[in-house]
Amino acid sequence: MTADTSIWSSLRDPTYLRLWLALVVSGCCVSAHEMAATWAMNSLGVPTVWLSLMSSAGTLPFFLFTLPAGALADLADRRRLLRIFNCWLAGSAGLLAVCSFLGGLTPEIILAGVFLLGIGFAFQAPVASASIPEIVGKEQLPSAIALGGIQMNLAGIIGPAIGGFLVPLVGVSSVFAMNALAFVLVLFAVMTWKRKERSARHTTGKLFRFACRCSPIHAVRTGCSNRSTAKFHLWCANRSDPSVCYQWLG
Repeated sequence: MTADTSIWSSLRDPTYLRLWLALVVSGCCVSAHEMAATWAMNSLGVPTVWLSLMSSAGTLPFFLFTLPAGALADLADRRRLLRIFNCWLAGSAGLLAVCSFLGGLTPEIILAGVFLLGIGFAFQAPVASASIPEIVGKEQLPSAIALGGIQMNLAGIIGPAIGGFLVPLVGVSSVFAMNALAFVLVLFAVMTWKRKERSARHTTGKLFRFACRCSPIHAVRTGCSNRSTAKFHLWCANRSDPSVCYQWLG
């Protein structure tokens, strides 16, 4: 297997290497944070319905904000958006840490913290997904996608174990604080990315043509051609898989 087709080939890019390592650490800390938050909620002696509400509070933002976040990822500077959203995530985790250190952790505060983190992830995920092709390029994109899956699996395996080890040892406050610091680490990795400026007008035109060539959208386009329909085509292009759009756009 050559270097260009190796699953690790995208790590030869220093920017992606720093970002991937930061995301591995952050992903593990997020999983540990989730375990610590569940343990903290259970330790408060609340009814079991509160534990199920934690899952709802974490996933509801994806239902509410994923679509506008995908559109935002194509309208604004992705590097700047990643900085903003990681600051949001660090602040949300830090808020829980401060409340826990001060002894003011309540079920409502825990749910609010989980919801705030969910908002940050709902906006960050589409932006991060669309940013990877810009960082590594088309040749290394398959490697980067595979490594993204490895990063998620590592976080799901190692993170809860770290949380289970640290919670009885240092408490939930330290785990929350560790998660906040991990987001700051990702923020520093994002700041090392020197993004190349691209013409928004040029890209928008290509996205429109890409949308019109998609079969499901073409069927809609043949039925109506007003201004609102054109916006619908662009929205569908925004929601397409970033790697597919990137390869088509060249």
